[in-house]
Amino acid sequence: MEATPDDIHPQKTLAEFKPLTVGQYPVFNKYPKFIVDYQVQERERIRHEEMEYLRQRQLSLEMQKETMKRTQEEEAWYRQQQLLMDAEEKRRILIQTEEQKLTAQRKRLYAMNREVKLKELQLLDAARRKFLHFQKEQRQKELRRLDDEVQRKALLRDQETETAIEEAEIRNIELQLQKKMFEQVKLKYFLLT
Repeated sequence: MEATPDDIHPQKTLAEFKPLTVGQYPVFNKYPKFIVDYQVQERERIRHEEMEYLRQRQLSLEMQKETMKRTQEEEAWYRQQQLLMDAEEKRRILIQTEEQKLTAQRKRLYAMNREVKLKELQLLDAARRKFLHFQKEQRQKELRRLDDEVQRKALLRDQETETAIEEAEIRNIELQLQKKMFEQVKLKYFLLT
């Protein structure tokens, strides 16, 4: 009691000693104010820390949920990107296959066109030959017709010549007959005279 300094001496905070009451202890509420305040402050601090802890925990849970959500979104995005890349690769392969088919089809079409052109040229050549043969036959028919007409005209001329010769011979015979008749008439006349 004597060695304790005044500023922390318990006499400042404690009242004089009183005897205990009979039956129960008296309620002691004369704690030093700074201790009570300290306990209230400590409780308040603990409550604040607990609330901060809960808030931090809530934030941590929310961040964890957000992180999981983002991770799931990233995984979904990566899966989607992988699906898109796979689809793109499939389409690229499909395009290559279609291009190969198209190239093969073009080759077939080129070959078919070439074949058609050759057939067309063959048909044109056959048509030209047929036309030339037809022209040749027409000319031969024309020549035969002209030969027939020449022969007919020659035959007609020969017939006319024969007819003319026969008529001339008949005329000659008639003239000779007339001459003989004249001579006979003349001779008769001469004889009568």
